[in-house]
Amino acid sequence: MEFLDLPWEDVLHQHVLVHLDLQDLFRLLQACRNAKSLVELYFQQCRRVDVTYWSGRITVGAFRLLTNNNSLIQKLVLTNCRDWLSDDVIGEVFRNSAQLRHVNMSGCSRLSDASVRCLASSCPLLQEVLLKDCHWLSAEALCALAGSCAGLRYVDVESCWDVNDAAVKALVTACKSLRYLSVCKVYGVTDASVIAVSHNAAALTELNIVGCWRVSDYSVRELGEYCKNLQVLHIRDCRDITERSLLSIRQHGVLVDRPTPRYFPPIHGIDDPVSSEYYVQKLSHHLNLQI
Repeated sequence: MEFLDLPWEDVLHQHVLVHLDLQDLFRLLQACRNAKSLVELYFQQCRRVDVTYWSGRITVGAFRLLTNNNSLIQKLVLTNCRDWLSDDVIGEVFRNSAQLRHVNMSGCSRLSDASVRCLASSCPLLQEVLLKDCHWLSAEALCALAGSCAGLRYVDVESCWDVNDAAVKALVTACKSLRYLSVCKVYGVTDASVIAVSHNAAALTELNIVGCWRVSDYSVRELGEYCKNLQVLHIRDCRDITERSLLSIRQHGVLVDRPTPRYFPPIHGIDDPVSSEYYVQKLSHHLNLQI
């Protein structure tokens, strides 16, 4: 019995081809006619396609061979596919991938809003979208995505500079299952965005607002009061977020990417710098007396 005489789907696909990298699969594809059929059938049944490692070497033709006849893709990772990936190429995949749950287009600099709009109209089951460093993304395109994909749970729009408060509000209003949101280094995000998150994203467990220097204590207090499921908060480089708002956040067990100060400034009745634990205890008592 020869290699290609073994059952293709039950043996070769599940126990052999799954362990080969993309380069080896294409080498096998060129071995003979039957090997070509074997690999093409395997490509048609892959539910996960990740070309990150080959982003600078794969060709449009190879990518089309990998994806065009596959309507079962659920996870698509295209990180840093800068040189060859276009709206037309990715649009072909989206229109044939109604089962898509996860897509990562971070760093794909040649794309445009057209790709996101195609994704929104073609993949209603989408749950996770990563668009980090996609500077071309507009607020309107993000709104369209939120309106069509209400099941979104994980959204990363780090350094997508055109995103604004209106887009964030549209996202958290439409996507009630949202658990992770990163608007890191999005300078159009203000307190209005964080307040919208506070009042609409009850399921949120992690928020990244690193570098959003227009966010202040005012909205972070709201976050601590209303986002009861929040577990992680990234606020590095947010100059107007201080321990005045982070104190209650920390008391609820939320992990913050800023070290807890060892000493705090004095409050009425406490003249000397004190440890953080003692400060929390005294400040809580102080606030209760004021109320």
